[in-house]
Amino acid sequence: MRLAILLLSFSWTLARAQLQTLDVNGAGIGFGSVKFNNPALIGEKGKVDYSEIRGNYFWDNQWSPGILVLSNNSAVKLRKVRMNLYTNEVHYIDNKNVELAANNSIVKKVLLLDRKDSTKVTAVFENFASYKTRGIESFAQVLNQGKAQLLKRVTVTVKKGEYDVMMGKSELSFVWTTDYFILNDGKITLLKRINKEGLFSILEPNDEYEAWLKSTKNRLKSEEDLLAFLTFYNTQKK
Repeated sequence: MRLAILLLSFSWTLARAQLQTLDVNGAGIGFGSVKFNNPALIGEKGKVDYSEIRGNYFWDNQWSPGILVLSNNSAVKLRKVRMNLYTNEVHYIDNKNVELAANNSIVKKVLLLDRKDSTKVTAVFENFASYKTRGIESFAQVLNQGKAQLLKRVTVTVKKGEYDVMMGKSELSFVWTTDYFILNDGKITLLKRINKEGLFSILEPNDEYEAWLKSTKNRLKSEEDLLAFLTFYNTQKK
């Protein structure tokens, strides 16, 4: 519900623009060009074919409709969007069915929409590069709304295994690492541990919060626990 409200807040820009794809030359948005990205190649000691690497590097392998909110606060609606967690870029399909990666410097926020109902937002990614925060070089998933927000940053790297004599090469695989951050009062802080001590080292505890945790049997041990508490926290925050 909260994400649906967020989507509606951008409707005025969409009504003005009525754009279906990004302008490849950048003329329509005034922020430079959109660069071509060949997803079949990776820079790892030269160029390595993605097909040779086990695992997944997209947040969701399937394409979804989406909205890109640009740095000038205009919005562009796209038919097919997905997040590349390896390069930390937004991939999309243009009107010539070519896969491109948008220039991160012009994309402020990405709203991924439900594939069956494009009025529903399924995920929000925001560009935090300007914060220069360790661990968030560019995009992170925003998991809730309110003054105190939980951010999820997935870093995908390539791991090289031992040399396989039978295959004649070392096996490569994608490895996912997840970090959580708290954005509060304009400051982003790494959540070092998912527990009460970790959270309350960032958000100052009080008796009311302790009582709520006890009454709801919330131990702050999971992403769901954190989101439930932050929903309560944001209703109490003045």
